[in-house]
Amino acid sequence: MNNTIAGTSGDAVSLVVTAALITAFNALTVILALMLWNGVLGKFGELGRTLKEFHPCSKWFFLASIFGGPIVILGSFMAMGFIGGAFAAVTALPYPVIGSILAY
Repeated sequence: MNNTIAGTSGDAVSLVVTAALITAFNALTVILALMLWNGVLGKFGELGRTLKEFHPCSKWFFLASIFGGPIVILGSFMAMGFIGGAFAAVTALPYPVIGSILAY
């Protein structure tokens, strides 16, 4: 019994670690792509201006993007690992509808 539990527990831990690593790689890739895109368009000045003019409500958007984005990506990768890609994609489809209803 203990060997069975240990065998499945190790798979779950490795799945979570792999999902965290993929999430980190995904976030770094997006940062590099956006920096490249802003560099090609010559918009690095906009980034500096945005950081200088940090309004009080901007801190909430900043916190939401820093914490919310990676958590959602990690959750989607974990769902793909635990329940499969097709089911995870189908369950993620109604989130815009639910979000718009909650925002209303």
